[in-house]
Amino acid sequence: MKRFKKLAAVTMAATMLLGSSLMVSAAGPSGGDTGSGSFEGYVEETSVFSASVPTNAANVFNFFVDPNGLLEKTEYKRLAGKTADDFETGSTLFFTRTPSDTVKEFGKDSEKVTAKNMSSYDVNIEVSASITGIDGITMADSDTIGADVEDPTLYLAIVSGSKTVAVKADEGGLLSGEIAGTPGNFEIQYNTEKGKYEYAQKATDQLSDWAEYDFYLTGACGGNWTDEQAEATPTVELTWKISDPNANEAPSIEKAAYAMIAGTAVKIPVDLGAGELGATGIKKITYEKSGTARDLEATNYTFANGILTIKASYVDSLLNAGISREFIITFNDAARTQVTFALRALAAPSIAATTYTMTAGTAVKVPVDLGAGDLAATGISKITYEKSGTERDLEATNYTFANGILTIEASYVDSLLSASISSREFTITFDDAAKTTVSFTLTK
Repeated sequence: MKRFKKLAAVTMAATMLLGSSLMVSAAGPSGGDTGSGSFEGYVEETSVFSASVPTNAANVFNFFVDPNGLLEKTEYKRLAGKTADDFETGSTLFFTRTPSDTVKEFGKDSEKVTAKNMSSYDVNIEVSASITGIDGITMADSDTIGADVEDPTLYLAIVSGSKTVAVKADEGGLLSGEIAGTPGNFEIQYNTEKGKYEYAQKATDQLSDWAEYDFYLTGACGGNWTDEQAEATPTVELTWKISDPNANEAPSIEKAAYAMIAGTAVKIPVDLGAGELGATGIKKITYEKSGTARDLEATNYTFANGILTIKASYVDSLLNAGISREFIITFNDAARTQVTFALRALAAPSIAATTYTMTAGTAVKVPVDLGAGDLAATGISKITYEKSGTERDLEATNYTFANGILTIEASYVDSLLSASISSREFTITFDDAAKTTVSFTLTK
C-alpha cells in the first residue's frame, strides 16, 4: 500500500507541474499510449536433485572367519608380519581395513561406504544385501552367538548409525534411510546462455558441506566349524540406491536372464518403483507350459527386502528336467506392470540358426543368445570371414548388435549380391572368458 501511495504522489506532482506551465483548452489536442506487462517468471526452489553414490567399494566387504582361533594359536604365521596387535580383540570374523590409531587392520566391521546428497531437498536411500554359498551354515539374527550353539553359525548385518539390519539366508537384508538436502547451497540465478532464471548451485567457494550417509557391514561367527564348511563359499552382495522421493518410476528388475546352479537359490534384485507408478509387491509370477499360462506356486519363491528368491528345490527340478524357463512377474501397481526374466542353466553363447538368406535391400537379423552364468558373454568381440585365403574382420559399419539381435546391414548384403557372391561364412567371436566362436552363413 505504501508503494502505491508513493507512485500516486509522484503522478500528482507531475500533473501539477504541467498544469502550471501549459494551458490546454477543452477542444485542444489529445493523446494516449498503451503499455504491456510481462512476468519475470517463477523458479521452484526445491527442484534440484543430485546425488553421489559410492563406486569405489571394491573388496571392502571381503571377510574371513576364524571360529577355531587358528590365527592366534599359530601366532598369525599365515599372515606374514602380522601380530595380535593387528587384530580386533574378541572378533571371530574379520574384514580388512586401513589401519589407524583407533582402527585395527583386521576387525568385525568393514570400512564405511559413504553416499552423498547434493540435492536441495531430502532423498531416500536403500542398502540391500543378499547372501549365497552358505550350505550347512546357519545365519544368526544377532552377533551374540552362545557357546552352547552346535551348528556352524554366521552373522552379518548392515549398519548405519543406530540402525542395524541382519542379513538372513532367504530374505537378505534391507536398510532404508534418508539423506538431508542442503537448500542453502542453491540460489536463484539468471542463466545468460539459456536466457532464463533457474534455481542452481552456488559457486564452489560458497558451498556448505553436503549431507552424507555412511553404512558398513559387521559380522561374527560361532558354533562348531569343521572340514564340512571348508567347501562353503559365502558371498554377500550389497547394492545401494538413492532415489528422488518426488519421482514416478515403474517397477523393474536388473537383468533379463539368471543362471541356474544345482542346489542354489536364484536371487533377483527387484525395484518396486516410486511414486504413483510404484508397486508395493508382486501380485503373481507366471510361465507358459504346453501353450497354457500357469502360476508359479508361492511355495517355490519368496519376495522380501527387494529380493525375489527362486528356491533351490525349484531350480533343481528345472535342471533335472533339462528345462530353461521364461517367467513373467506381474506387480501390484495400478498399471499391473509386467517384466520378464528367464532361468537358464549355465550356457555358452550361441546363435539360433547357422544359415540365413540374403535378399536385396534387406538387412539380415541373427538372433544371438549370450549364454548364462559363468560361461556367458556380454557382447561380440569381432566378426571375421575368409577372403582369398586370408581372415578379415567385418567392419563395424556393416553390422550392429543390440537387444540380442545381430543385424547385418542391408548395404553390406547388397554389396555381396552385387559382387555375385552366392554365400559367405562368418565367425562370431564373443567376449566371454572362453572367447567362444560360432559360425553362420549368408547365402542367396
